Amino acid sequence: MIARRLVETRSDNLQAKRDLTVSLNNVAGMLHSSDPGQALNLYRESLIIASFLAERLPKNLQALWDLGISAVRLAQLLPTKDPEQVSLLREAAISFRDALAIQPEHQELGDLSYHVALYYACCDPDDRDEWFTYADELAERFGFEED
Repeated sequence: MIARRLVETRSDNLQAKRDLTVSLNNVAGMLHSSDPGQALNLYRESLIIASFLAERLPKNLQALWDLGISAVRLAQLLPTKDPEQVSLLREAAISFRDALAIQPEHQELGDLSYHVALYYACCDPDDRDEWFTYADELAERFGFEED
C-alpha cells in the first residue's frame, strides 16, 4: 500500500498518516463482508493512527471526524455484547460532538453525530440520558426525524 510506505519513510508527515487511516478504512470497508477478521485488523490500525492524529491536532475538525469514523466502524464489526464496542461508540460520539462544535451547521457531521449518539445511548451506558438529550437537540437543530 503506497500510503503505508509514505508513512514509513516520512513518519513525521501528518498528512501521510491521515491518508493512511483513510485508506485503511476504505480497504476495511471493502473487506467488511468477505473477510471480517482482516477488516477488524485494518480498522484497529486505522483507529491507532486516528487517535494519534487527534492527540497531535486537538480541535482539528478532520482529525476528530477521522477518529469518529474509525471508532464507529470498528465498533460495528464487534459483537453486540463486546464491552469494547461501548467504549468505541463513546469515543466516536465524543469525537463527532467535538467536531460539530467546531463547525456547528455541518449537515453531514450533524447526521453522523446524531446517529452515533443514539447508537451509543442504546447500549445503556451510565450517561445515556445525556446522549439521548444531545440526539434530541440535534434532531431539532437539523430537522431529523427520530429513528
